[in-house]
Amino acid sequence: VWHPDLTEVEKNALQLIYDCLEYPDLLSEDASIREAAEVEIEKVRTFPKLKTVSSGFGSGGSGSNKGGGKKKNKKKGKR
Repeated sequence: VWHPDLTEVEKNALQLIYDCLEYPDLLSEDASIREAAEVEIEKVRTFPKLKTVSSGFGSGGSGSNKGGGKKKNKKKGKR
């Protein structure tokens, strides 16, 4: 989260500084090392893809009783 008064150029400059502190290989003279560091940064910034699950909250998934256990019959009586 950036300060709202920062311009886009300032945000990018600060992000580069932070990235170089986190991944010093970004400053390498060797292009392959720089590229590997850029790939690593991209991995860190990419939101993971989640598996879609057919059962979840409210879908009657594992919480329903599908004959796996015995249901208890309560006796109806006067209160």
